[in-house]
Amino acid sequence: MIFTVYQVVALLVMVAITSFTMYHGKRGRYDTLIGWKYLPTGLILITAGMVVGNLKFLFPNRFISICNLVQYFCLYLPGIFLVGFAMTRLIPGIVEFMDTVAQKKYLEQSKIFTKHLLKLQESGIALASPGSLRDVLQRVATIAQEVTGAHFSTIFLFNPRSNTLNSSYYAGKGRETIEKLVEMYNIDLRNIELPEDRLEFLRKLAVSRKPYLSSDTREILGFYVGDRDVPDPGTPAVSGWDAKEFVLVPLIIDNISEGVLCYVFSSEDYSQVLLELFANQCSLAIHNAKLFDEMQQNTIALEVQRRKAENANRSKTEFLANMSHELRTPLNAIIGFSEVLDTDLNDMTGDLVHQFIGNINHSGRHLLELVNDLLDLSRLEIGRLKLEKSKFLLCDELTQAVKIVEPMAAEKKIHIVTEIDESLGLIYADPQKLRQIVINLLSNAVKFSELNGQIDLTVHEDGASIHFCVEDYGMGIKTEDLERLFKPFEQLTQNPYAKKYRGVGLGLALTRRLVELHGGRVWVESEIGKGSKFFFTIPQ
Repeated sequence: MIFTVYQVVALLVMVAITSFTMYHGKRGRYDTLIGWKYLPTGLILITAGMVVGNLKFLFPNRFISICNLVQYFCLYLPGIFLVGFAMTRLIPGIVEFMDTVAQKKYLEQSKIFTKHLLKLQESGIALASPGSLRDVLQRVATIAQEVTGAHFSTIFLFNPRSNTLNSSYYAGKGRETIEKLVEMYNIDLRNIELPEDRLEFLRKLAVSRKPYLSSDTREILGFYVGDRDVPDPGTPAVSGWDAKEFVLVPLIIDNISEGVLCYVFSSEDYSQVLLELFANQCSLAIHNAKLFDEMQQNTIALEVQRRKAENANRSKTEFLANMSHELRTPLNAIIGFSEVLDTDLNDMTGDLVHQFIGNINHSGRHLLELVNDLLDLSRLEIGRLKLEKSKFLLCDELTQAVKIVEPMAAEKKIHIVTEIDESLGLIYADPQKLRQIVINLLSNAVKFSELNGQIDLTVHEDGASIHFCVEDYGMGIKTEDLERLFKPFEQLTQNPYAKKYRGVGLGLALTRRLVELHGGRVWVESEIGKGSKFFFTIPQ
């Protein structure tokens, strides 16, 4: 055998290395590897030495020594020298070549990263525009699909109050499949009920703050259908569901897991780093949207408070103006009549003196009634006015209330008609406060009724309550004024009777507070030109 197996293998390896380096060297692929040209020559010389060594038997014995000299000194030694020289020159080149390969790799990565940054910059500009939380969430789902090239994207938000999912914000080609599922299974995307194990899986994923990848894209559909069977891929409902992988990325907002951002891809050509960076960007956008909504709500609340303060200031001004009139009128009467009595008492007849004393008494009582109303309302406001409930005959208290109002009604020739359920005997309430409520409503009805009119007082039992109704047939009240009617210091200035009966707007406000203190309620029904009905109930 001329060549041994090892020699054949060595020859083949050297030939392969020589051919490889010569071929690629000519194409300029190893320009940075200085010394590569010496390597093929050295390998060829060593190969030739091996060939000569194995063919020495072909030469006569006298030529063997010459063959040995040629083999070792002309082939092996130059070949080994050239290979060694090439290796000493190749080592720095190899290092430089590896650096070049690494730089190319880093350059490709930097291009990809730059591309991601540009996408994130565009998405950041789109997400930075202010808007309500709903608008921003839908914007997040849409931009997530556009930036990542996903087949479908959605947001699974946790509903903490109901332990359900909100997935009403989504975008992409897969939305048709979701809409078919919604119609097929009658799904409420704002409140998706899930089995406890799936909901717990999403919660743990959000807390872990690590993305989740899976090739079982039917698992995503399972989050929509809940514990029902997911449709087979061949069914019409999921025929357009072109998905191979999906990624769930947690959404962390103020260190609180609000949900997960879901991407569904039809290929594996996506960047997980981009998905995570975009999720962080979305978390910031959602956080800003929440702050924007909170700021808007605070602005609205401040505006409401400002208007309330303006209304309160206006009411205070009107109250002071009315109070000055209401207090000045009886005080002027008392002072005027008393001065006349003091100076002209001897020249006055007994009837005239009696009339003046009556006027002073009437003005003083009116002043006392006004002060008492103010004190009662202030005590009600601070919760110091207490009811003194007892059992009494309702008919007796109503009769007294009517008698007190009758003189005022008689001046306008108004007839007060009472209709009281005969079955009503003893009731449990505060008799003085109930009488005051009825007097206030009857007095108000008298003030705003026309001459020769009529007022009806109707009382009957209604379940566990006593139902009262005071009806007049005056001009009525506008619908837009009904809400203001029971507010303190409020007057319906457009009412033609308002100038004649100024008042301070305390009667009906005090009436409502006293009724509510009994646990009842008061309301009014009115129609322009036909009169008004004031109702209130006293629970038993």
